Amino acid sequence: MPGFIGKKLCPELVIVPLHFDKYTSVSKRVKEILGTFDPNFCSVSLDEAYLDLTEHVMKRQGLSKKERSIICRTCDNIDTNFCLCDLNETIGVTCGEDGSVKVQVTSPGVCNTCRKPIPEFELVTFGLTVEEAVKEMRCRIQQRTCLTASAGTTAYHIIKYQSVLCNFFPVFNKHIE
Repeated sequence: MPGFIGKKLCPELVIVPLHFDKYTSVSKRVKEILGTFDPNFCSVSLDEAYLDLTEHVMKRQGLSKKERSIICRTCDNIDTNFCLCDLNETIGVTCGEDGSVKVQVTSPGVCNTCRKPIPEFELVTFGLTVEEAVKEMRCRIQQRTCLTASAGTTAYHIIKYQSVLCNFFPVFNKHIE
């Protein structure tokens, strides 16, 4: 709803200033992730896109557990006393000789990038279906941006991604570089 209509319907409405440079920066990071699932995705705005996951799901059948595993924060709140970097870039995932997937922490408990303590995390291995691909995509977005994203699928593996950037920026804008 445009602001002028909102103001007309609710005169006491407070409209907060925009942080367009931050929206654009986060949108770019999200689109980098979307591009790994569908290089030809259709972006319709800063926080909305359509992807065809058909080819990705076919390729996914041949991915190893390591390629489908990511490190996820286990806490839902954003605590600035802890590392807010993408843990997948900070820590890293390795494969053991027995084929098991493991987390490799180079500096125990401290992020090499921001030098803050690493928060609690878990290693999540996603499955082979389109639903699992969407879960992975949403998780990667959350880990990289500290924001959530919604996504839905159709029978044809075309999904719609929509961010909740505008709803969360007033709370998180100080955490986003």
